[in-house]
Amino acid sequence: MIFGEEAGRKLWLLHSSLISQSSINVPVVAGDASSIRSLSGAIGNETFSPTKTSDSVWTVAFTGLEHNVHTELSVTAVDSSYYQNDSTITFTITYDSTLTDDVPPGFTWKSGPVAGAQTTRLTTSTATIVYAIADARSGIKRVYYTLDGTEVNDVAKTGDDYSLTVDVQTAGTHKVVIHAIDNATSQNRDSLVFTLDYNTKPGSFELSAPADNANDVAVLPTFSWTASSDDDDVFYRVKYGQSSTALTTLSGETESLILTLILIGMKQCSTVTPEAKKKVLILPIRTA
Repeated sequence: MIFGEEAGRKLWLLHSSLISQSSINVPVVAGDASSIRSLSGAIGNETFSPTKTSDSVWTVAFTGLEHNVHTELSVTAVDSSYYQNDSTITFTITYDSTLTDDVPPGFTWKSGPVAGAQTTRLTTSTATIVYAIADARSGIKRVYYTLDGTEVNDVAKTGDDYSLTVDVQTAGTHKVVIHAIDNATSQNRDSLVFTLDYNTKPGSFELSAPADNANDVAVLPTFSWTASSDDDDVFYRVKYGQSSTALTTLSGETESLILTLILIGMKQCSTVTPEAKKKVLILPIRTA
């Protein structure tokens, strides 16, 4: 008994191959001098009856293949002789439902910085980004992130969401990219890009003159103070008032460390009474 060349060629091509459906039709050519008594296919103990399409050609429809499982299929032919000789050929295929999946994972914003062209300004070095990331066809294989082009770590999943707390550490503009890969054979992927600008507040500084709560202050006092340190240029805004909760801006922004002011309402006298005293507040501000 022999299996025809066509059957052998097709089964050889199918050996250890991938298919995108859970069923497959296998054409088989078989012949014997005494003729073929029967032909059948099998997966384990489950048998599959063929359909005869011509004198020597059968088609076996195998069904019920499991996703991502290497499945051994066999075809057995029995001749019509007294001894009912049989011959079997086997081959292995794998059903992969993701072979036709070309859709990358999807992202849904939940909280924190938003991806895109806009820049998120940070007052601390850390930011927490939360997105729902899903892939309906094959699921999510991996989510990870990079900081300024360097891969850092995987992004943790909490429930249906992925939450990332990133520490940019240094002041300035930083790029954070979240990458998501699905379970498809082609490993479809997509990413989100975040621009984070971490800008620290200006450093502390001290009033040099006049002293706090000073008396005998000139009607045209000159205020001076030490410089505040920062990576950016620092400007100063001066406010005044009789209460720290009700201050009026007395000057615009200035880079100077010295400012001469007229304290409105003060009388020219050697001693300033408590009622006439004005509170002056100097605030450092940054340009960016």
